[in-house]
Amino acid sequence: MRRKRRRRRRRWRRRKRRRRKRTTTMRGRTKRESRTRSKGMRTEWWRKRRRRKRTTMMMKGKKRATRTRKKEMRTKRWRRRKRRRRRKRRMRRKRSRRRGRRRGGDGHDEEKKDEEEEEGKEE
Repeated sequence: MRRKRRRRRRRWRRRKRRRRKRTTTMRGRTKRESRTRSKGMRTEWWRKRRRRKRTTMMMKGKKRATRTRKKEMRTKRWRRRKRRRRRKRRMRRKRSRRRGRRRGGDGHDEEKKDEEEEEGKEE
C-alpha cells in the first residue's frame, strides 16, 4: 500500500502595516504628497502602484530578488554566510584604518614606532 505524501504549503499572509501619523505642511497636504504630487494626477494608478512597491523593496536593501534567491535567503546557511561576510568586511575596514593611524603621529618616539612596525610585519 503506497502512502500518499502530503505536501505542506506555506500560507502567505500579509502583515498589518502601521499607519504613519500624517505630518502636514501649511497647505494641508503631507510632505511626501507635496514632493510626489507636483506633477498632478497625470500618471495612471497602476504605474504609481508599481513604483511604490519597487521603492519599498529597495529600502529593505534587497533589489528585486528571484524566487530561488528568496528561498535561499530563508535558510539558516544563507543567514550564517551573510553574517560571516559582514563580520569579515567590518574587520577588514578596522584593520585598514588601524594601519593608516600607525603611519601617522609626530614621529618623535622612535622606540614605539619600531615596535609598531614589527607588529605590522607579523600581520
